[in-house]
Amino acid sequence: MKSADNCVIIGGGAIGIETAYALRIHNKNVTIIEMEEQLLGGILDPDMASMVENYLESLGIDIIKGKRVDEVDGAECLKQVISGDIAISADMAIIAAGFKPDISLALHSGIEAVPAGIKTDEMLKTSADDIYAAGDCIINYSSIDGKPVLSRLATSAFKQGAAAAGNVMGADERYRGTAGTFVTRIGTFEVAGTGFNSVTAASRGFEPASGKITSKIKPEYYPDNSDVTVKVIFDKNSGIILGAQCAGERGAAERINLISMAIEFGITLDEFCRTEMAYAPPVSEVYDPLLRAADFGVRRMKRR
Repeated sequence: MKSADNCVIIGGGAIGIETAYALRIHNKNVTIIEMEEQLLGGILDPDMASMVENYLESLGIDIIKGKRVDEVDGAECLKQVISGDIAISADMAIIAAGFKPDISLALHSGIEAVPAGIKTDEMLKTSADDIYAAGDCIINYSSIDGKPVLSRLATSAFKQGAAAAGNVMGADERYRGTAGTFVTRIGTFEVAGTGFNSVTAASRGFEPASGKITSKIKPEYYPDNSDVTVKVIFDKNSGIILGAQCAGERGAAERINLISMAIEFGITLDEFCRTEMAYAPPVSEVYDPLLRAADFGVRRMKRR
């Protein structure tokens, strides 16, 4: 890193944007190249992703979207990263484009698996007697609809590992899937999400709608205040909460954690609006932005 001036990050997921920020604060010229049309695809809706993109660009990070990397080029050392007719000068390139697990051990052992991972039941048991699997190598599934989902997070791996270990020792621990609850912080900007975004929800047979609001975290008159944007996604027909996204200087993770719990227990938007949240002017607004977004969603649902 010390000898590199121009750095290219291939991939605009959490690791990609965190790495881009880390390089930028060392005064490097940084470019993120992402093959999707937005950063943090599959996690955030485009309107929420644009907040992350705007923040990164305000720091001087260049973002190229909708482009695949074709080649890394240079004779004796790296000189450029090429995408179609675009050539980006690069002394350093970091590939943060995701991964697929190596499941060859399971396949060679006759354990049932597909390219996405090893199949397990809710006890984390594989198709082989007395063999359990957990973490990035297994097919995870959603706690919302029970269908397979791509979610390789430390939190779900930890829960799976604990359940599998207990079951090996004779317990009856059932892993009930993941909401894909996620948070990252880049500089002074925190972004979090849980459950499905709008596109994923629609693709899985729901009719998604949302309540979204931007407001101050504390009362308007209180010092050291900041904005937070909250978006709650729900099914128009059942009112079941499907996901949420939150972004701002602070408070994103704590609000998303509440929605994650609501998803885990199948709480509807109406039911969630009954939640009583702690209030004190130095900490929060009396009408919390999360509840305001949820209430807005309820009003949208009732106007149908």
